[in-house]
Amino acid sequence: MKKFEVGKTYTDFIKARFEVISRTEKTVKLFVKKGNGYLEAGKTYRKKICIYHNDYESVYGSDWGIHAISEI
Repeated sequence: MKKFEVGKTYTDFIKARFEVISRTEKTVKLFVKKGNGYLEAGKTYRKKICIYHNDYESVYGSDWGIHAISEI
């Protein structure tokens, strides 16, 4: 299964860029490098990790999502 890795950058497939700065088994802490209209650039957020079809980890907001497979 593809997991979020500390120090790697991911995208939400639209325009946002997020760096994983820490993680636990259930949560991930993200630093927003480039915002997407819902998350502000330069801020950090902690989100719960969801498992998608046992293939990869994902995190979701109200109108956005990031998948561990979307590494850039």
